Amino acid sequence: VSPSASPSSKPPPTSAPTKVPSHAPTNSPTPPPVDIIDPRSGIDTVTCPPVGGGEYDLPDGLKLFKLSGMNEFCGVFIRMSSGNLIPFARSYDSGVWEPAAGPHACLQKDITCNTDGSGVTLCGLNLPSLVNSTLAGSTYVIITKDGNIDQSSKIAAFLEMTTFGPTKSEIDSLNNIWDDIARANYIRSQMDMPATSHREYYRRRVNTKWDATQQSARSDHPCSPNSKWRKYAFIK
Repeated sequence: VSPSASPSSKPPPTSAPTKVPSHAPTNSPTPPPVDIIDPRSGIDTVTCPPVGGGEYDLPDGLKLFKLSGMNEFCGVFIRMSSGNLIPFARSYDSGVWEPAAGPHACLQKDITCNTDGSGVTLCGLNLPSLVNSTLAGSTYVIITKDGNIDQSSKIAAFLEMTTFGPTKSEIDSLNNIWDDIARANYIRSQMDMPATSHREYYRRRVNTKWDATQQSARSDHPCSPNSKWRKYAFIK
């Protein structure tokens, strides 16, 4: 066989690397980083997971927590072996972290929040070891919930803070346009009402009128019928 007139062809060069990933993106979001080292402090930085993203385990120790988003509730809980959740700490509506309610919550003095020059606020919080405690076998988890509530619930929460408690009729009367102006008008209307005396209201109902002759504001015995004794008195 006669030799070929030209040398054998060389393999084609490898194509240039593409600028896009080789696999298609997943349908669900990537879980948020919950255990990344902050290069400035060397402490783990924790980001609240997305709403509806489930719960994420947290190891114990000192952590730097980012704040929750607006209209979101982000909480650290102690999950017991039974599955029950015990509140530990919380952040909501982009507010700083604070103790949750309950006997096993963290203390306010154990939370330290600082804002850096770029406006990012991190709150330092220690998660004590549960190994040798009454909660042995439990773990820390972080959960984010949707913090949006309907208007009636917002009005009820407002009245809970500003009155002795909301009533259904009062909620219904305010359930129209509920914004900053409406809240300011409500406060102003309450301030413009004639003042009432809690002391007068109290005394009218504590010291009842007696049908028979008795020493003023006093019964024969603390346990006698209709007796309304108190261990204190108003002096002013």
